[in-house]
Amino acid sequence: MPIKNNYYNNNSETSTGFEKKSRPELKQTISNDVTSFSIDDIEYYSSLPQNVDIFKGVNLKITEIENESIKKCVYEFLNIFRFIIEKNNRIMRFDNNLPKLKMEITEDGAALIHWNYKHIRIGFAFEEPIEESSYYLVFDNKVTGSYFSKSEFLDRNNFHVIIEKLLMFVLETT
Repeated sequence: MPIKNNYYNNNSETSTGFEKKSRPELKQTISNDVTSFSIDDIEYYSSLPQNVDIFKGVNLKITEIENESIKKCVYEFLNIFRFIIEKNNRIMRFDNNLPKLKMEITEDGAALIHWNYKHIRIGFAFEEPIEESSYYLVFDNKVTGSYFSKSEFLDRNNFHVIIEKLLMFVLETT
């Protein structure tokens, strides 16, 4: 399911894609079983190979989020996540299968996104107020006996940094 986004679609050839200072307006379109997004009314489509598309099924779950500020934050997060996956796939050409993201909505309306891969568990909790949203990483390799965990608040202004670091960790340790 394509996610349309222009947050990183900058005409500058030297652009890193993260220069845009103000938050773009996110818009959602739902037709049949496809949920897509546009930002600032400029659409961007891309498709990921099956082994890399971790977003299948998550788009439809987003429609269950009732709190608009949480929904907007999740849209933004997933668009940035997708951009980073696409960018890194173009550079490295992932040859292994990446696990799909799983999302659930809690009774209090928070959106939880889980990403489990072999001996790594990563989770993101989007809550109201948004400033209390957080993420966690658990690394538990039973073969080597290595274990550590980390959790921090999610900073909306640094989604790209957090996601990039977590993805690199997953790719380097699997």
